[in-house]
Amino acid sequence: MLVGTFSFDGQGFTIDGRDQYLISGEFHYFRVPRSDWRWRMDLFREAGGNCLATYVPWLIHEPEEGRILFDDTDARSLTAFLETAKAAGLSVVLRPGPYQYSELVNSGLPGWLFEKYPQILAQDIEGCPFHPSSVSYLHPLFLQKARSYFRAFADVVRPHMAASGGPVVMLQVDNELTGVHVWYGSLDYHPVTMGFGQADGRYPRFLAEKYGTIEAMNAAYGTDFDGFLHARPLVRGNSKGERSRVADYHAFYLSTIAEYAALLKSWLNEDGLGGYICHNSANPEMNALFPETVAAMGEGFLLGSDHYYTLGQSWP
Repeated sequence: MLVGTFSFDGQGFTIDGRDQYLISGEFHYFRVPRSDWRWRMDLFREAGGNCLATYVPWLIHEPEEGRILFDDTDARSLTAFLETAKAAGLSVVLRPGPYQYSELVNSGLPGWLFEKYPQILAQDIEGCPFHPSSVSYLHPLFLQKARSYFRAFADVVRPHMAASGGPVVMLQVDNELTGVHVWYGSLDYHPVTMGFGQADGRYPRFLAEKYGTIEAMNAAYGTDFDGFLHARPLVRGNSKGERSRVADYHAFYLSTIAEYAALLKSWLNEDGLGGYICHNSANPEMNALFPETVAAMGEGFLLGSDHYYTLGQSWP
């Protein structure tokens, strides 16, 4: 049985003490009638599968703010799903988000989040939200709301982790990071998140750490900013200095992605869900966006890459 005997390193997976493939199938408990769970799992195992993967959608489990629900209906019966998977001899990879995508409304985030707190939406360089469900990942209010959901998720899942004899061998933080921004046309330039104009803001700190002095930064940029907190990024540029400003913000943005992923991991650890953590790059061309994230996540982290072979042999 796979449960509790899973590990990986830079070469591959070890299952039941042997080098094997992890053959996982998507099985969304909230989309499949509960009466069908076991027989579908048995069929999957007969076909050679050894693991199931499912999202745990925030919008389904917290339909109203502060009303977090698990195991009250079949569509929210995560506990029963995990128990059934264990009985079927299958391991589980859980994806609590916050983002899910998975063709869910708001990419899996609850509607009340945007209706009540529009200030958390990511902003373009002009200070305008650019998509109705693109969140500024590190906005403190968004993190506050997501933290409550993660805590409730952990309370349900903790007894079912592999370390406790359960089927859950790996947890995924968020989903296809950066996509909710770049696919809708912009990096995130939210002033609260990025700290523009704030002495202790993320962006001024990034510039200070890179250049050391404002004089060095101005020389590189061809600017005359009075201090790091007054510096602003550019979306595009023609001169060498302008291109440096664009490149610096891109590097800074990726550092915020790494910070966000590491924060989600720390929440899981704080709540007693230690173990392996993964994330998925949305496609091979986006793999280059995650070296900072890989470094920040440390040991026991797996970065996967989505490959959609059924889209044709010309797919990159």
